[in-house]
Amino acid sequence: MSLDAADGAPRMSAREAARALAQRLIDAGHRTLFAGGCVRDELMGIEDVVDFDIATSAKPEEIKQIFPKARGVGEAFGVMLVRHHGHTFEVATFRKDGQYQDGRRPTTVTFSDEVEDAQRRDFTINGIFAEPKTGEPVDHVLGRADIAAKLIRAIGDPHARIAEDRLRMLRALRFAARFNFAIEPATSAAVRAHSNELLSVSPERVGEEVRKMLQHPARHRAATLIEEHALDAAIFGGGSSAGPLARVNALANTTAWTTVLAAWLLDRLDRLDRPGRRDGLDRPDRPDRTLPQPTSAERALMVPRRPRRPRRPRPPRPPRPHAAATNLRRARADGGGVAPAADAFQP
Repeated sequence: MSLDAADGAPRMSAREAARALAQRLIDAGHRTLFAGGCVRDELMGIEDVVDFDIATSAKPEEIKQIFPKARGVGEAFGVMLVRHHGHTFEVATFRKDGQYQDGRRPTTVTFSDEVEDAQRRDFTINGIFAEPKTGEPVDHVLGRADIAAKLIRAIGDPHARIAEDRLRMLRALRFAARFNFAIEPATSAAVRAHSNELLSVSPERVGEEVRKMLQHPARHRAATLIEEHALDAAIFGGGSSAGPLARVNALANTTAWTTVLAAWLLDRLDRLDRPGRRDGLDRPDRPDRTLPQPTSAERALMVPRRPRRPRRPRPPRPPRPHAAATNLRRARADGGGVAPAADAFQP
């Protein structure tokens, strides 16, 4: 077994290291569970799970007592980073969130129990816990039933979940495309109702979420879901426009996401010439075929280009003199002057 260069401890697999970390918290008397995507992926039979999140009743100061080198990355929210056997894990205290005022983070949190911690999460498939030692699911939100039914469902009121973090609208579509799940009708209706609110999310966060969609082989379904839920207006600017995505569908799974984005934009541009547009905008008789300026969200998706070197300004060229004046200067330089025109005709 190899040694980790950072702490000299034997290197384990991510799963083994996560179990060992959780067991130390359990041995100290703290309720500790695996949480989030690692539980979801294992229940769905995904084998390459390497990202394990841990939820516990231990408070940040108690986590530091057990792991003195733990670092707080959101200590006010009870989130710590703990390195164990060559792997770094996010360890979060069970909590209940207060009100959200910025559409991203709660103003206050209260350390709580596993039930309230599960109910604050976004979707039922992400709200399942599991026992670290046995892998037995601990399901307070009926997430296993939705995995079996292949449904993306918000926990509790979907409008409230979206108001807490508006990026959850894109996350719902990304999970639906990635796992080939349907979106539960109430959750889907809430996304459509709040689609214009995606404009309040920073372009960087929106761009990162769209990048993940376009990098996955299910990018055609992701783009279709975005347009069907009218989120494309906030991503690309202008009105919403749903329609065929022939270029995107024709691309290979290994195509770079930047190429997929360009194909998507061209597919959307083609609709300018077709009747029955669904964006609610007046279509001129001869639409302008030039691409609009990129929105802030599009700029966040673009790969930055190397700036061009500015050209060195040339000095202004002097005006070209008249040919007669040039001949006069040359004649004076050769013979000291030019004979008058009358003398030129004397015999």
